[in-house]
Amino acid sequence: MSSPNKMLSCSDKDNLACFEISAEPGPEARAFKTQVQAPYWAKWLEWLLKGPCRTALTLGFFDVFAVSSGMMIGFAFSRMVLEREEETAGYLLFSFFFIMFLIAVFYIKENYGKLGERRPEYELQSIVTGSLIALLCIFIVDSINYKGIKFPQLSFIIAFVFSLMFIIVCRFGLRELLKTIWSYGLAREKVLVIGDNIKEIQSLLDQLHIQRYERFNVIGYLAQKPSNGSNDNLTYLGQFKDLPRIKKDKQIDKVLFAMRGYSDQRHQTLIHRLNECAKLQIQPLIISKIFNDFNVSLTLEGYSEVLTLEHREPAYLKRSLRFTKRLLDILGSLTILICSAPAWLIIILLIKLNDGGPIFFRHRLLGRNGKIFYAFKFRTMVMNAQEILKNDPELFKAFSANYKLENDPRITRVGKYLRKLSLDELPQVLNILKGDMSLVGPRPVKEEELERYGEFGAERIKIRPGLTGFWQVSGRCATSYEERMLMDKFYMYKYSIWLDAVIILKTPIAVFFGHGAT
Repeated sequence: MSSPNKMLSCSDKDNLACFEISAEPGPEARAFKTQVQAPYWAKWLEWLLKGPCRTALTLGFFDVFAVSSGMMIGFAFSRMVLEREEETAGYLLFSFFFIMFLIAVFYIKENYGKLGERRPEYELQSIVTGSLIALLCIFIVDSINYKGIKFPQLSFIIAFVFSLMFIIVCRFGLRELLKTIWSYGLAREKVLVIGDNIKEIQSLLDQLHIQRYERFNVIGYLAQKPSNGSNDNLTYLGQFKDLPRIKKDKQIDKVLFAMRGYSDQRHQTLIHRLNECAKLQIQPLIISKIFNDFNVSLTLEGYSEVLTLEHREPAYLKRSLRFTKRLLDILGSLTILICSAPAWLIIILLIKLNDGGPIFFRHRLLGRNGKIFYAFKFRTMVMNAQEILKNDPELFKAFSANYKLENDPRITRVGKYLRKLSLDELPQVLNILKGDMSLVGPRPVKEEELERYGEFGAERIKIRPGLTGFWQVSGRCATSYEERMLMDKFYMYKYSIWLDAVIILKTPIAVFFGHGAT
């Protein structure tokens, strides 16, 4: 896939494979709002998050605010709902200890670094595990029976749950605000590409584009001469000897090396250029098929200081993760089924009143290991939808290109709202209980669609399709089919329980605002 007018960006300082990109023009004609148009609050937030000390203080302030709010709610809940007369002095003392432990643990876990450098699933994992460690410290303090003050355990656990929720909301709310100020052109880091391997760069840009991250702005590239494969994504700015001048003129923050091949001579050239970057105080990043390969892990041998490459099994094939994921699928689908029971009755009634036709639609799809299954959905189209599609060549052509239609004329009035809120997919919890689908996974596909995945198709069906997934929270139908395939691949390569948790947390927001829905 080749997508014009994009800019490079990265969310994980340790892995170039996690770089992200925003679909926006180059520095001379940006689509995002200029700094002049930025509101005061955006400039103020940029100032708060600009330096490491200010960033740490800002994040620490919001953590203290979140925990304090959670503690107050927990105390009020205990007195008003549980009717427990807690000792105020003891509660306040242990709340203070918890805040101190939490800040210390977060600091050790580097939770107060640059906001946005860490991927969201790693951020969530660090917040949850750090908070649990701080809670464990409180239980240890309680076992010591400090000054004979009784620890209100039940009230404190309730307060802990609220505190954790508020910390997650505050931290991810700040991340969303950071994305907003990036859209104004604020707090972005300028990246310069060194090398003329345009094909590799473009391949990276395609992968990064699907993640919708806008922190880094690629302003151009340096090479011996302009590349014939260049396009509007990268502007030729000169040779490497021009780096000091460009660093001064453009205020470069990082450089990305993308060189063709590798030999002794190129190694010496690379070392020389890395040293030059160090003198200019520019952080270098390197594109490497070896170091960034999904199938291998890279470690540093402790005695010899030699890099060691080991083959690693994809996370989605590990038995422990598969068992955990299946267990969470069963518990989650049962919870959804019970909580949504009233909605089922209302939707069934509306569908019947609309045209009196069938309530459900059975969709023939590919499951894990190529097994065919029928996904249940509330019917959102007229009863002769397939005939309408077959009898209209232009409509069929548009559908075949993307397997989605904007303003689909076959959708009923009730179906329009069901799709807008993704309620038409609610019956798929039955497929999850059966084991055909998962709560989170790649987008379900038809048999004929698998051919479009090429070599990745065989790997694509090694995991159950999901009720929600990376595609659903990243634009849904507003994305192209090629982007969806890249999103499926990205999800499988980066799969973890924590990534699933982030996607689940984002799904209600995407549904509520109708991002990319048709």
